[in-house]
Amino acid sequence: MSPLSEHERRVLKELEISLLVESNDPLHLTAQDEYKRHRRGAIAGACTFLIGAAIMIVFLTQQLAVSVAGLFVLIAGSLFFAHQIQLANRASKMTELPPTDQPTS
Repeated sequence: MSPLSEHERRVLKELEISLLVESNDPLHLTAQDEYKRHRRGAIAGACTFLIGAAIMIVFLTQQLAVSVAGLFVLIAGSLFFAHQIQLANRASKMTELPPTDQPTS
């Protein structure tokens, strides 16, 4: 079999997208859906980081135990943020078309 031409690849990609749009399966997630889900998770992680920082700063002089708990919330938020960004980058790479092997003239 010969490799697909650029036009054939685009037609095939359009067919796949149209089939996904027509599909009524709610459990079927596309790579874009995965990217959006992980992006929302990254936003939640950033908000958790900010909430932890605020708790830590506000209660630093009043109650040390609550301030330390704020530090743990801050650390957990930053780790969750980093993990979600990694997953979002992986999902965004899945949506890209593979490079073509056509020689340039």
